[in-house]
Amino acid sequence: MAPLAAAASEHENQPDGGGDGPVPHSGVTSLSGSGAGSGGGGSSGSSSTQDFASPSSSSLASLGSLDAVGGGVASEARRSSITDMRRRSLQGYSLGTLNPELYRIPDHLDDPGSYPPGHLGRVFLTLHYHQETEKLQVGLLRIRNLPSRTLGSNNACDPYVRLSVLPDERRYLQTKQKKKTCNPVFDEHFGFHIPLRCVSERSLRVSVFDGGRHKRQAAIGHVIYPLAQVPADSAAAVAASNGSTTNNIIVRDLSREDESVPNNDLGEILVSLTFNDNLHRLSITVFQAKGIKVNDGEVVSWVKVSLMNQRRAVKTKKTTVVAACDEPQYNESFHFRPPPALEGVHLTLQLYVASSSNSKGRLVGRVTIGSFMFARGRALNHWNEVLSTPKEPIQFWHSLTE
Repeated sequence: MAPLAAAASEHENQPDGGGDGPVPHSGVTSLSGSGAGSGGGGSSGSSSTQDFASPSSSSLASLGSLDAVGGGVASEARRSSITDMRRRSLQGYSLGTLNPELYRIPDHLDDPGSYPPGHLGRVFLTLHYHQETEKLQVGLLRIRNLPSRTLGSNNACDPYVRLSVLPDERRYLQTKQKKKTCNPVFDEHFGFHIPLRCVSERSLRVSVFDGGRHKRQAAIGHVIYPLAQVPADSAAAVAASNGSTTNNIIVRDLSREDESVPNNDLGEILVSLTFNDNLHRLSITVFQAKGIKVNDGEVVSWVKVSLMNQRRAVKTKKTTVVAACDEPQYNESFHFRPPPALEGVHLTLQLYVASSSNSKGRLVGRVTIGSFMFARGRALNHWNEVLSTPKEPIQFWHSLTE
């Protein structure tokens, strides 16, 4: 019993709450308890206690205590080192392992203080054409300084963007709509398959709309970028650049296409156009004209409508002859079945006045409604809306040109 008494005396001399005290105490207690539980009798518990309270066991318990303390310090230091390494490795990264510096727009391009009066917005995008896959990759980064539709509010705009390749603007891709912001950040990427032989003849059209306006598809402005200016990068060249887009950012200001059409005093004509994609049919209705200047002796007028494919007239129809006046009323519809490919299709309307229905008549002015290859301004907008909303009649006033 001397070794047991010595162990008890040694245990009583340990200070309460010490750093090393609980470790050997808990170890002896748990092992003694397990020995007593397994023996089931007092003699077995006594012999188990004697075994673990021997001088050699006490020395091992003390060494285990020191190892536990040292291991705790080492483990704490290791955890701290791992945390520091992780924090240093993530510095400058906001999403996983992406480096935002590759997508940051240079300060000299983002110049909010240099917007001119009447500015409609500034578009930031990237363009790459891959020769091997014949694919145009468009990255729409963001837009700055869009106009607010509510006077006195800085963020009354719900913009979204449509991208299409001209002249075949029937297929377009659209971004998500951003809510209540005049400086939307999109960071969306799109792809268009364009044959290499056709790249120089195509243009990218970027149209920005405000979805919060009451008017359907209220366009804020457009950017048209000729793809002939886009360098044809091979896949190897793009991979060698490590995906960096900083040096390839294109900055363009939005403009209204209506501004490119000069005002004239020849008059205007009201036209409704519908495209039925199931029947592949174009329907045009000529309602009326206004502001027509009629000379002395000119008593009749009519409108000639021609379906054109490139520069060739596919079919021509003429309205009923009506009296020549300042606002002649026609109210007549025509149906055309255009060629399968609409890239070169457009409609030409010509208004004539004459002294009689049998005479050749004088050409007052004309309107061409079609794709980017043939039309501009309102005529191009009219064509684009008709193709993007099949089976819906779209009505526009068009200015006559010489």
